[in-house]
Amino acid sequence: MNETLELFLKNRNLIISNLLSFVYDPLHEWRIRKEKAPKLVLDVLEKKLSPTDVTLKVEHLNEEASSSTNLSEMYIGWLPFI
Repeated sequence: MNETLELFLKNRNLIISNLLSFVYDPLHEWRIRKEKAPKLVLDVLEKKLSPTDVTLKVEHLNEEASSSTNLSEMYIGWLPFI
């Protein structure tokens, strides 16, 4: 996982430049205001791909992936009491 994240961070400019087409794509429907939604998505992506410690990001991702709250929202038949 560390290697994958390091590759994302190393190629962050390439990823963001490829995704810029979504900002200017008039065919794509956004749920919130059309002017702000694509920019908001890119801002979140840039924040996630910001150059910080890879180990800290991986730890955070593992915490999010194993969070009971997130897991319960992902699967409708999840029964935590069993």
